Amino acid sequence: MERRFLLVTYAYRVIAARNTAEALKAYIAPQSIDLVLVNDCPHVVDGAWLVPRLKRARPDVSVLLLVDRAESCPPEAIAVLRECRPADLLEQIRIMSQRKRGPRKGSQRVVKPESSTVST
Repeated sequence: MERRFLLVTYAYRVIAARNTAEALKAYIAPQSIDLVLVNDCPHVVDGAWLVPRLKRARPDVSVLLLVDRAESCPPEAIAVLRECRPADLLEQIRIMSQRKRGPRKGSQRVVKPESSTVST
């Protein structure tokens, strides 16, 4: 609930689901979804089962999976550690949203030689 409040506060539209079946049903319904945030919780939401099905249904939608260990994240998703700071979660969501929309008009991509990361 805390993450939902955080996202709504920053003007993100949140479609919440209580379990894996509810999440899949909401995801395949005809609505605009740019990014999925899955909280991998045993006995409630099985991220390893859900993420591949989400990607098969809509390969263009990014999936962030909140996990305890990055190694437990399926390759179709981007792992975000559950204990991350709210600011770090918001930053990852912002980055993924920008990738979905593409770079801003007039922006340039810059590659930093020391770390080989891309920024816009």
